Amino acid sequence: MQLISQTAVTSGPATPRHAPVYPIPETLALENPLTFQDGPPYEAMAHLRQTSPVAWLHTPSDNSGFWALTRYEDVMRANADPETFSSQRGGILLSAGAPETRHPLLFRASLDAMINMDQPWHLNLRREHMPFFTPAYVNRLKARVGDEITRLIDRMAPLGECDLVEHVSSRLPLFTLCEILGVPEEDRPKFLKWMHYLEMAGNLAADRSKGELALTPELMMFIQEFNENVEAMFEYG
Repeated sequence: MQLISQTAVTSGPATPRHAPVYPIPETLALENPLTFQDGPPYEAMAHLRQTSPVAWLHTPSDNSGFWALTRYEDVMRANADPETFSSQRGGILLSAGAPETRHPLLFRASLDAMINMDQPWHLNLRREHMPFFTPAYVNRLKARVGDEITRLIDRMAPLGECDLVEHVSSRLPLFTLCEILGVPEEDRPKFLKWMHYLEMAGNLAADRSKGELALTPELMMFIQEFNENVEAMFEYG
C-alpha cells in the first residue's frame, strides 16, 4: 500500500467541476481558523443548511475550493461511499496550502494519518487497535488519569492563583496520550516542549492570515528552533 502523501491530490480545483445547484456563500470562510476563534459558527452553519446545504466554498490561500456538507443525511451519504467521496485523495483537507508554505515533515505527517484513509484500509487498522482498548484497560487508564488530576490540583493549591492552561490544560491531555503510547516518564517533558512549539506555530499561522506577522530576528530564531524540535519529534522512538 502506498502512503497517502504519495497519492493525495493536494491542489484542489479553483472552480467546482459541476455547476452548483445552491447559491455560493460569499462570506463564510470555513478553511480559516479565525472563523472558529469564538467557537463554532452555529448561526452561519444553520443558514447554510437552509439555503446551501451542499455549498462550494472558495479557498483564497491557494486559489482552490471545496464542497461543504451541512446536513446529517448528506454527510452520512458521503461517509458511506469512499468510491465517490475519497478521503485518501485529499478530500478531508479543507486546504493544503501553497507548496512553498508546507513543512517538509509536518505536512507529510498530517496526510499519512488513519483519518485520511478510505476503506478497507481504515477499518483494517481500526480492528488492529480494538483489542487493545478493553474495558479493563480503559478502567486502568481512568485511574491513572484520576491520580494525575489529583497531583496537578495538589501542586496548584499552594499557589493561590495560577494559569490554568500552564498547570492543567497543557499537561493533562499529554499525560493521557503518553500513557496510551507507553512513553517513559523521563521522556514526557519532551512532548510538552514539542506541543508548545506546535501551538506557537498555530498562533503564528493565525497572525499571518490576519497580516500581522512581521519577519523579526526573534521570529527567525523561533522558526529555527521549531524546525529543530520537529526533527527531534520525528526521530523520537
